Amino acid sequence: MVHRLRSPGSAVHPLTTSGLASAGPFFDPFDLLPMKQITYKLESHYGRTRAYPVDQEAILFCQLTQSKTLTAGSVGTIKGLGFLPVDRDGFEIDPRELY
Repeated sequence: MVHRLRSPGSAVHPLTTSGLASAGPFFDPFDLLPMKQITYKLESHYGRTRAYPVDQEAILFCQLTQSKTLTAGSVGTIKGLGFLPVDRDGFEIDPRELY
């Protein structure tokens, strides 16, 4: 079963005063930068969900990590570089659902 964290297109934060007010006391200006989405295809084999790269950036990230699929440990690193791993429907990939 695949769980969804966000709706499609919700990765870009609006640059509005209401968005800044809801940031709280720990404001990080990098949260306002739009993240480039990289697409993966989610497949479940024997109860284990794997994310296979679809676009060129996703393929390059898999080559850098020397794996054929997106791993749970590399999701945080990819987000830190300004990329958001999403599935084909545009939903953010949750690292807890990957094997």
